[in-house]
Amino acid sequence: MEGESSEVAPVVSCVPQGSVLSPLLFLLFINDLPEGLHSSTRLFADNCIRYRQIKSAHDQCLLQEGLHTLAQWEAI
Repeated sequence: MEGESSEVAPVVSCVPQGSVLSPLLFLLFINDLPEGLHSSTRLFADNCIRYRQIKSAHDQCLLQEGLHTLAQWEAI
């Protein structure tokens, strides 16, 4: 409702919002994300896109392995 505030909650990890350093810190944080993956990666602002042309079951497995690797990276 208008005029009400949310409860205070501790933030245990993040990139500072609204600062000049935020984009640089974010890029430094995710810079190693594409390493060791067998698919194409595009990083832009706060987005990460993984893609691979699927021509065989092996391509499908490589893409899925990359998605699992990203999920493990995210959990760290």
